[in-house]
Amino acid sequence: MEETLTVVQPVLLDVAKHNRAEFTCGVSGLDVFIKEKARKEAEQNLNRTFVLTAKDRPAQIIGYYTLSPKHIKTADLPAELTRKLPWYSNIGVTLLGRFAVAEKYQSNKRKDLKLGQLLLNDAKLRAWKASKEIGSFQISSIYL
Repeated sequence: MEETLTVVQPVLLDVAKHNRAEFTCGVSGLDVFIKEKARKEAEQNLNRTFVLTAKDRPAQIIGYYTLSPKHIKTADLPAELTRKLPWYSNIGVTLLGRFAVAEKYQSNKRKDLKLGQLLLNDAKLRAWKASKEIGSFQISSIYL
């Protein structure tokens, strides 16, 4: 029988609280990032890492994603996106840089869980909220 999982809203990574050492998603680069680089990159203001945890195990990281500012060349975008925009050489966007769910909870192992969708929705909501404060063009990754 599969365990019941109740998750809480993703929160900013807290290295004193969240157990990064135990996280594994099956992709070496994503595992190394959360274990060894996330804290330093946050301190350098390069990105922010948001983690998903279980309500009854708040230290265990079930999944995570990173957000950071980025700019893209306006000329690299399709005309349908830039037609109504002022002409700037670059446009600010929010980058969803890293995205991972622990192997144990991935949808190919747990069909009842849609944790990747939950994380993606949270990232989109955070990016949208931030765009209201600092300006960030909404763009789909299909254009990049």
